[in-house]
Amino acid sequence: MAFLCKSGLDYERALFVPEAGNWSDLRAELNLTGQQVAFANQWCHGATGIGFSRLGMLDVFDTPENRQEIAAAVLLTLSQVLPPVDHLCCGSAGQISFLFEAARRLDRPDWKQAARQRLAALRDRAGQTCSYTLYPKLPPTVINPGFMQGYAGIGYEWHRLANPGLNLPNCLLFD
Repeated sequence: MAFLCKSGLDYERALFVPEAGNWSDLRAELNLTGQQVAFANQWCHGATGIGFSRLGMLDVFDTPENRQEIAAAVLLTLSQVLPPVDHLCCGSAGQISFLFEAARRLDRPDWKQAARQRLAALRDRAGQTCSYTLYPKLPPTVINPGFMQGYAGIGYEWHRLANPGLNLPNCLLFD
């Protein structure tokens, strides 16, 4: 089993592009030289998801490489503007959850403060439209009650972050 996990980590690490500070998104098309040109930063693809996976394995694989990859995912996330969608899977809520979880597990108050600032920015953006944006090409008034790409997930995550004493599981880590 450890071999399979190491093989998967080696494969993902081979996709890291230091100049971009991110992992190649293999769904993207190749450029004329045959190289990947696209990167994602979502729970479902890219830095946030890879960062979450490394956080999830710290209890078993607490290695310098895993910690470096968490830091790379945090730094990339902090260098970008909020995504145009707000849900857990591909949006701001997932990235903010990752930042808070990384700050908590690695005892980084600076990351926690940055996560709070992003949460405030998301709150302010949602306040301007009186809604969260779930789909980038549809009006913010379009509602999805679902968990990963809807209001239920956003609400759950905000409840979890606002009430840390409840020890609600981080669903993005499959706690």
